[in-house]
Amino acid sequence: MNILVLGTPDDVRGFALAGVAGVAPANRREVEERLAAAADLELLLVSSEVATLAPRAVAAAMTRAGGPLILVLPQASERSNQASERSNQASERRRPSAQQLGAPEPSAARRLGDTAAEASERSNQGGVHADAGERGGPLRRGA
Repeated sequence: MNILVLGTPDDVRGFALAGVAGVAPANRREVEERLAAAADLELLLVSSEVATLAPRAVAAAMTRAGGPLILVLPQASERSNQASERSNQASERRRPSAQQLGAPEPSAARRLGDTAAEASERSNQGGVHADAGERGGPLRRGA
């Protein structure tokens, strides 16, 4: 497939990594020249930054019969925002909650049903410290 990218220098370098040729036009005249010479292409990718240099020429090329399929790419900031949103949504779907995992509550060092006073009393008797798990340290015996 014969593909060309008209984009920013970063766009051109990025697509070059995938083996797609590209040009970074600097002004409206260069954009118009490339669009006119695009008849032999099958796909022409145009960055939104380049499309703003010659919006009428890009719109005319998109409606021209017999020409390549022309796709205007979103701005880089839009692409990264969209990617971040998709990544966040995917990680939220994958990340189970502590409740789904059946994880113990932060006060797991206490016996179920114990009040703080009962747990403290038990710790004074050589039992497990009531707040050991809450401090993040290991459970200890004794006072």
